[in-house]
Amino acid sequence: MTAACSGLRVLDFTRGMHNNLVGVILADYGAEVLKIEPPSGDPYRGHPAWGFWNRGKGSRVLDLKSGDDRAATRELVAASDVLIESFRPGVMERLGLGYEEVRALNPALVYASITGFGARGPWARLKGYEGIVSAKTGRMLEFASLIPERGGPVFAAVPSAGYGAMHAALQGILAALHVRRQTRRGSHVETSLLQGTTAYDMIRWYAMQAASADPLAADRLGTWGAIQQQVPRPNYLTAVTKDGVWLQFANTLPHLFMSQMNAMGLTDLYSDPRYVDLPALRNAEDSEGVWEAVLERAREKTWAEWRPIFDAERDLAVEPFFEAADAFDHPQVEHNEHIIEIDGVEQVGPIVRQTETPVAPQRGAPEPDSANGVDTGNWAGSEPADPGEAPAAPLEGVTVVDFSTFFATPFGSALLADLGARVIKVEPPDGEVSRYTAGRMLFFKTTAGKESIGVNLKTPQGQEIVHRLLRRADIVMHNFRPGVAERLGIGYEQARQLNPRAVYHYGASYGDSGPYSYKPAMHPIAGALGGGAIQQMPPGELHANDAGLPMDELKRKAWRLMNANEGNPDVNAALGLGSSLLLGLRVAEELGIGQYQLTTMIASNLYANADGAVRGPGIPPRRQPDGELLGQGPLYRLYRTGDDAWVFLAAPFEDEWRALCAELGREEWLTDARFESAEAREEHGEALADALAEAFLARSADEWERDLLSRDVACVRADAANVAEFAGNETSRELGFTVDVSHPTFGDYWRHGPIVTLDTAPSNIRPACEPGEHTREILAELGYTLAEIERFGDEGIVGWPEEDPVARAAEDRRRERVATTGR
Repeated sequence: MTAACSGLRVLDFTRGMHNNLVGVILADYGAEVLKIEPPSGDPYRGHPAWGFWNRGKGSRVLDLKSGDDRAATRELVAASDVLIESFRPGVMERLGLGYEEVRALNPALVYASITGFGARGPWARLKGYEGIVSAKTGRMLEFASLIPERGGPVFAAVPSAGYGAMHAALQGILAALHVRRQTRRGSHVETSLLQGTTAYDMIRWYAMQAASADPLAADRLGTWGAIQQQVPRPNYLTAVTKDGVWLQFANTLPHLFMSQMNAMGLTDLYSDPRYVDLPALRNAEDSEGVWEAVLERAREKTWAEWRPIFDAERDLAVEPFFEAADAFDHPQVEHNEHIIEIDGVEQVGPIVRQTETPVAPQRGAPEPDSANGVDTGNWAGSEPADPGEAPAAPLEGVTVVDFSTFFATPFGSALLADLGARVIKVEPPDGEVSRYTAGRMLFFKTTAGKESIGVNLKTPQGQEIVHRLLRRADIVMHNFRPGVAERLGIGYEQARQLNPRAVYHYGASYGDSGPYSYKPAMHPIAGALGGGAIQQMPPGELHANDAGLPMDELKRKAWRLMNANEGNPDVNAALGLGSSLLLGLRVAEELGIGQYQLTTMIASNLYANADGAVRGPGIPPRRQPDGELLGQGPLYRLYRTGDDAWVFLAAPFEDEWRALCAELGREEWLTDARFESAEAREEHGEALADALAEAFLARSADEWERDLLSRDVACVRADAANVAEFAGNETSRELGFTVDVSHPTFGDYWRHGPIVTLDTAPSNIRPACEPGEHTREILAELGYTLAEIERFGDEGIVGWPEEDPVARAAEDRRRERVATTGR
């Protein structure tokens, strides 16, 4: 074994971008991946980024409806370690390749299924197009503020549902291989794009529940939310320079915001009593005043003039907005060697850097029926063995010690907690700062399923406590800026001396070295760099002369850009980090070695935008939505219906087009020269969109969904429920997409269910933890006496929750004030 997945034999039956990328990551890390294609070929082969989505694989063309080819497929299945498929439920069964059938051939096989809406329930037969899932789950309503003049939902341009499902499948496969190592059993790994979307809500689910259950929470969230709905909060501002370069600021904490004000020459704002607690503000009017001051000052200088000023401030987070492929030229991206070139095409390289088992992909995508270096002649089935006892959860027995803060890194380890890992969150005695920001909502997701120990790492006794923890860890992780971990006694070399077999993971914003590694970066920075924000904007919206706009027009444009850069960047990074932790764990288990690992928010966000993260001769620019953000072409977009509601239609293939024409009663379109072929429909897209827009006014949204689905054409209502309402509905909860849990302070609430499940071992879905909730128990486990524990508490070396509820509430309010104002 020379890489995390060396020796694995993988059959890939998937189609589409992120489904294909599951196999790419396995191939990057040493697996032999064979792509199974129909005689007509993968229908997405014509996409400019298809080569990136399928690099390193071999190809075998097989007609799964043919007896001989089906027999050949079964032979490959019998000799494989992993099978990945993305058909709708029931298709593989009809082909004689369902999980129950192949398990008899190969009991050790890890069989991963990626569907649109899960294998059961009323949505199971819906086709799993990204747009259909985004529309049905309410995600397209998240962007309504981008086109307020037309109203209604807005096309979600970043395919986050698919990216969530991609990493869910990858994490499930790696967890199942971990289980197989112990039990010699294979597993059925199941995920869906719908489950992928549940990873993405950072606050709204919890805010809705808190506001309905707790009047005090409603007041707090009402003030915070009211400001956010009217104008941007000061910590996440967008602005344009004199020469038309749009910038994203992300300075959430008081000292970061002070750096921004210092760089921009706006520190005089602090002399105004309204702004003394910046970036915390009491109302929208005050927030708007800061916003206007930043907009006005930003357009006084060019980007070339601002850049050295901003670079000189170590604590200032700011970046211009990039197209995905343009980010390849960012100095930090170049330093990190995130971009590789294969067959003359630049593309994003391996998702995690591992020091002891490095990888360097060199093989491009295969031609149809081309081995491309994958030698299935050497594949052979393993000897059947008596299975061992299944664990209580897939990652039972794995211990993660997590020093990370905010969202992008700690949510990555929370995903492992859902799979049964013991994740111990190490935080200051009074709690990690992000617990008390954003209306105190972030921690519901980032601490879910974890234990918390409150320790002051700036004391020798605190460092000794965590050193005892590190000796017991399988994985150690943090996201401090370079040098901080070393000063706290938990740097890589320090940890390696204590536990050389542990995986040591740095979840960086920019990197561990290089020109911007010292810089902070909250989630919108990664969105600006990774290309997602620009992709979500109407094409041509940003202009070189924007700095000359009147203030009202400038604010409208800045507001749209801020909302385009919404909450997926942090989650994109967390998903990539979770998968990378399991790649490291596999190396540690197979080779018995620990190692240093690095992921960055930049690389994970480029992967999420993989339809545009390629560059080379003849490769066209990434396809953008239309000017009204309805979709990408007449057969993949939103339409207004006769009841003034909205549906999303996804009918990109010929059989779907014919069925659509039949339901519309427009069979004449099949012979209309403008529409009779896919190429003609593309050329005359505007005319077809106009004709369809008129046709959809004939029925209500619910009628269109019913009637078109009866013909197996994907069409769903897009404005029936927002993401929180959809997640909280009875069906979502019955199917396990959301799960009820109980928190020691906040009581009962529902949270996202597992984003992936294994039939051999159940997930372990638990609530968020309180700061220091498990301090006493963990210290006792580490060998400290009761007297030592109480003394540590008295001296402020450790902390645990205040037992008196009134005192606890007062302390929470104090911590929230300190987190938001620094005082």
